[in-house]
Amino acid sequence: MKNKFYIELIYLILLGVLTSLSLPPFNYVVINFLTFSLFYIFLIKKIKFYKNKKIFFLYGWLFGFGYFVSNLYWISISLTFDQNFKFLIPFTIILIPGFLALFYALVAYLFVVLKPNNNLSSFFLFSLIFGIVEFVRGSILTGFPWNLIAYSFSNQIEILNITSIIGTYSFNLFCISLFTSPSIFILRENKKDISVFVAFFISLSVCISQETSLSPTDLIVESFDGIKIHGTYVESNSDKLTIIVAGSGPTDRDGNNPLYQNNSLKMLAEALYEQDISSFRYDKRGVGASIKGVVREDLLTFDDYINDLGSIIKFFKKTAKYKQIIVIGHSEGSLISSIAFQKYPYDKFVSIAGTSVDILSTIRNQLLNQPEFIQNMTNPIIDKLQLGQTVDSVPPMLNSLFRASVQPFLINMASYEPIKQFSKINIPILIIQGTNDVQVSVQDAISLDNASPNSEMYIIDGMNHIFKQASSNRLENIKTYSDPTLEVNKDMVNKIVQFILKE
Repeated sequence: MKNKFYIELIYLILLGVLTSLSLPPFNYVVINFLTFSLFYIFLIKKIKFYKNKKIFFLYGWLFGFGYFVSNLYWISISLTFDQNFKFLIPFTIILIPGFLALFYALVAYLFVVLKPNNNLSSFFLFSLIFGIVEFVRGSILTGFPWNLIAYSFSNQIEILNITSIIGTYSFNLFCISLFTSPSIFILRENKKDISVFVAFFISLSVCISQETSLSPTDLIVESFDGIKIHGTYVESNSDKLTIIVAGSGPTDRDGNNPLYQNNSLKMLAEALYEQDISSFRYDKRGVGASIKGVVREDLLTFDDYINDLGSIIKFFKKTAKYKQIIVIGHSEGSLISSIAFQKYPYDKFVSIAGTSVDILSTIRNQLLNQPEFIQNMTNPIIDKLQLGQTVDSVPPMLNSLFRASVQPFLINMASYEPIKQFSKINIPILIIQGTNDVQVSVQDAISLDNASPNSEMYIIDGMNHIFKQASSNRLENIKTYSDPTLEVNKDMVNKIVQFILKE
């Protein structure tokens, strides 16, 4: 009997683990139809065996733990930069998934307590409870919508567009119902049950049949030193090509990183394609599929990024397919793009959320809202780096910013002042900045615009750093960074398209 119980525990954890494969980067959506249905059937079958319903709290927790433990491992990555925090890694791997799994435990418990006798009513009750608890988890209690089931469709923007009408959590509720619907057929009691299953099966067919008109192609461009830069090429019938350069850190071609999934750059590329504009977006060396481009962090330079972009520009110029090449640089990508123009000319430049001061001054400014003792530790380090000198001793809590291996990169990058670079560009420039950007200010855009005689500036009310409409409240703003269902700002897209098409 005990062995059977342990097998059940492993079974539920495994269902949760398999469910996580539906999320990025795997996006095996179809697996949810198996795991959700099996989980629901398991609960239904077990109800008649237990008068005490508390056991179902454990069942739900096990499913949730398997789900979160396998898709939130990345949290521990942020702790690897500092030796002093590495001891926390086992705790974060277990405790955070364990806490979030409590919400799934609540789903299972409430369901079996409130379950009606009717099979169809039970199905809808399960979906409703699950959807409500997910809303409470993501919006009220945690403040972050950690890995909603709806994110299974994060690679299918045409399907996610429905969230603009019904909202993220309503779509999440629909997804839960859709994924659980095969259980209706298995547990059917009458023809009415079958008709509901058929209705959801038709919904599934519609979702799957909505193939995107995009034709993305994985493309590798060899850089000046032989490093292979991986990217996504979306080809239209236009004679205009946009090259999209991502922002700082481990931000990939889609605008995502290990901490945040928002698909901002992917959505931008797809929005451009809808206007018949081709695009190439890529993983910078050391990031994503281009990870092999950096063997040692201390050997990476900012100039590498500039030359990589140059290699991409030269690659597409050789094809002779495009009459115009437009470079779109986001955040750090704005600086990369502005410098690259000097050596590798292109036709038009779009700067989105580009800072007007060097990287070290930017860090200094961003730390102004931190406690004074942090600024007192940080400023001497920045002062020395700005002189081109490395710092031997860095406080452990600042290692993520100023560890020894990243200092050469910061010194190299800080040698370039954005305002000076913009003043050297003699092609049309579009400068875009959102008013609710918590990382870069409107004043930065104004300064860049003043520096260039060839620029026009477009300020978008309410847009944040990742092109989404967001609150001015910092916490609410940052929540959008991990929500891939939110669309990119349409005003921004329209302005970019107008700028590109203008002769």
